Amino acid sequence: MSPAWARFFAMIDPSLTTAVPSAPPRPQPPAAPPRWALIAAAVAINVIWALSYPVSKLVMTDLPVGALSCWRVVGAALLLAPLLRRRDFPARWSLGDAVSLGLMGTLGFALPIWLQYAGTVKTTASNVSMIVGLETVMVVVLAAMFLREPLRRRTWGGLAAAVGGVAFISVDPATLDLLSGRYAAGNGLMLLSIAGFASYTILGKSLIDRWSGTALTVLPLAVAGALMLPIFYLTDPVGFQRGLALSASEFWGVFFITAIATAASYAIWNWVLRWVSAGTLAYSLYIQPVAGALFSAWLLKETLTPTYWWGAGLILLAMALGAETGKARPEPTAADEPEGAPEPAAAA
Repeated sequence: MSPAWARFFAMIDPSLTTAVPSAPPRPQPPAAPPRWALIAAAVAINVIWALSYPVSKLVMTDLPVGALSCWRVVGAALLLAPLLRRRDFPARWSLGDAVSLGLMGTLGFALPIWLQYAGTVKTTASNVSMIVGLETVMVVVLAAMFLREPLRRRTWGGLAAAVGGVAFISVDPATLDLLSGRYAAGNGLMLLSIAGFASYTILGKSLIDRWSGTALTVLPLAVAGALMLPIFYLTDPVGFQRGLALSASEFWGVFFITAIATAASYAIWNWVLRWVSAGTLAYSLYIQPVAGALFSAWLLKETLTPTYWWGAGLILLAMALGAETGKARPEPTAADEPEGAPEPAAAA
């Protein structure tokens, strides 16, 4: 019975009316977090990641690359899996979603992690920080290509300032270590690694409106672990057994990399990604060369370049140029609809 007829019969005889069910209200988009909270989260994540490079270099003094890689992805997935809830998933999965999640786990995580650790042992931690700085350029360009994020003049200015700043921090003009032939293999592996990590951010941003940050962290990690664990066991059984017998110092290093630098940091990264563009968030990656050089000097006794502070200043300028002036507010999606909600009635 239509509402108009219900009102008509109510005037004649209230007993003739029937209750007209009303659709539940459409959920409103969640309120955006304060800008300071997003900035603080992005800064904290990148400081943690910067610390993870010298820590991983120390851990891999005796621990095989494959062992640390498997501990990182499998351990992080197991830590985060209990946090998954039904609301973290969309109401309907598409084939495109499944393919994107698979690519995030393989191209965006499993392969880059192995390349990162294989490259880390063949170059210096400062060189690693320098090359990681190029990830922002890749993310910004890929976001413009695949996510249609705008490329403004100030964006190019920020990228140029940042690349220059990272070069000042990481390259000693007296030795040009980054360009040294003895580091070529390690630097090349690191370059391929950050290309894979850049694809992780782009794929994650394309899914973040339908999936929660927790799901976008756990599922790719599970895919990566399911791929890496059997490969490592079959190709290096001795290294696999070695990875199960951690010393006390190795345990705490692996714990930091697994629980803090991977599980917690990637979950928070994907949460922040819901509220800001991929290109803007990528500018926070430039914190890693600044903090990474300091951590490498502290833990690995690597020498800061004479132009370190010039580089740090340029990177701060780049981050200011790349900052968004507004906030992104996600629209409610199918995943936000209450279960059992009636479909809208068709017009007569």
